[in-house]
Amino acid sequence: MALCVLDDVQPLPRMRTSRDHSAGNLAYHVTRSEIFRGKCRVNGISGRAASEPWRVAVAIPAKNEAEGIVASLSATSAAISSSRLPGGIVLVVNDAGDATFELARTWLWDSGVPHVVADVGFGPTGSVGLARRFALEIGANQVNNPHAFLLTTDADSAPAPDWIEKSVRALSMGTDVVCGSISGDAKEIDALPQRLKLRGADETEYMRLTLELSAGLDPRPHLPYPHHGTISGANLAFSQRVYRDIGGMPAVPCGEDRAFVRLAEARDWRIGFHDDVQVTTSYRLTGRARGGMADTIARRIEDPEAPCDEMLEPARTAYLRAWSRGRLRRAKADREPAGEILRVLGLDADDRGFHAHRFFGEAWQAIESESIRLRRRPLSPRDLAEEIRVLRGPVGELACSLTPSFADVPLTRPATADVNA
Repeated sequence: MALCVLDDVQPLPRMRTSRDHSAGNLAYHVTRSEIFRGKCRVNGISGRAASEPWRVAVAIPAKNEAEGIVASLSATSAAISSSRLPGGIVLVVNDAGDATFELARTWLWDSGVPHVVADVGFGPTGSVGLARRFALEIGANQVNNPHAFLLTTDADSAPAPDWIEKSVRALSMGTDVVCGSISGDAKEIDALPQRLKLRGADETEYMRLTLELSAGLDPRPHLPYPHHGTISGANLAFSQRVYRDIGGMPAVPCGEDRAFVRLAEARDWRIGFHDDVQVTTSYRLTGRARGGMADTIARRIEDPEAPCDEMLEPARTAYLRAWSRGRLRRAKADREPAGEILRVLGLDADDRGFHAHRFFGEAWQAIESESIRLRRRPLSPRDLAEEIRVLRGPVGELACSLTPSFADVPLTRPATADVNA
């Protein structure tokens, strides 16, 4: 197998036709897109063509994963083999300083699984978000079908054998974006400090309670409770149509997974949290992505008072968010007045702007950004016990305690207010 270096193939006209699905051609078109033009170099690329068009593409970003890349690719390949749909793997190794690319290239070729594997250099601006976007762009061009499926996981993760099968089933039954469940490696979890595991258990319980509250106040037919409520790039699935509609995976340094789901929500695509779509991932302390799980674990070990996950907020705010979102969702669907609810959120009661939005998700995100009362304030670990106690109380009691006049909050946000403060 010859290594295909992109600089050698760019000048060839045949590499520029979208009908040519060779590895070099796919990568070439991605490098010519607005996001990547002049900002990356493909140092090497190879691939194996499939006997029939891909219906599933699994995108994986990797950096310095020589130790575990073969295990991850083996698990992903098994999931592809178990699926009834033809597909393959797109692996983008970015700015690596080890043998990840060589090991992956050799294993993928020997395995016979259809694939594209690229060694890409982004330089100082490199990140897991850029690498995931690069891999998904190749995958989206490879499947070349709005009804085909894109999945993404991480290079330190191992999908279950039925991962693709169950993801596709969920996407075929009313979910537009599948957020699968994440399990940590048992040995790595056992090695964590006991106080960190206890804190993790408290956060998990608090997340469960807020999800239950949200399901009661803002029920959605496609999202039955219980569900895990976790968004992770290690376990996402969606159609090419959804991917193209929202403009692709955000090329941000970290948090691209949550940013992607937020974009999908803004356009009213249905987000599903499926416990049976499973991936096992690493709980290592030395990570590859800035701001990733490893950084979070290490920070919490070093600082026991480090804030909780950003999605966890005080019970009062969680209640107000779920209550107002549910009420406004119904008002939007039925074209009913929403001024009273907007007033509770400290906003101008004129609801013409709210109803002018085409999508409820877009309208709701605009409200969240404007309302001081919905400003997110992360919890500290010492707050968890009391907030759990509040959420465990009867919903009626909680509702009564959460209808204050908010007299200390201005009706509208001052022009100079910093919503990120």
